[in-house]
Amino acid sequence: MKVGLWMLSAVVVLAGVAPLEAKATWVKKAQAEAPDVKSCLDCHTAVKVTAEDLKLTPRGEFLMDKKKATGAAEIDFKWLKDYKPAKK
Repeated sequence: MKVGLWMLSAVVVLAGVAPLEAKATWVKKAQAEAPDVKSCLDCHTAVKVTAEDLKLTPRGEFLMDKKKATGAAEIDFKWLKDYKPAKK
């Protein structure tokens, strides 16, 4: 019984960690293509993002538009090399 409870606890902990790792991985991939990327907030307007509340910065909108235009299943961070921010 204790082993089953321990395994269940491990699964719950790992399930909670996976999304954070994925986001950190995305930031690292983005930084490899665009060194000025510092955090998730370079593409998203909020740190905690849900599918229902996906608000993006102009850079994030650029990536989503490029994904849609190419028909890609996932964002390719190499596209960041093509991003030109609006002049202020």
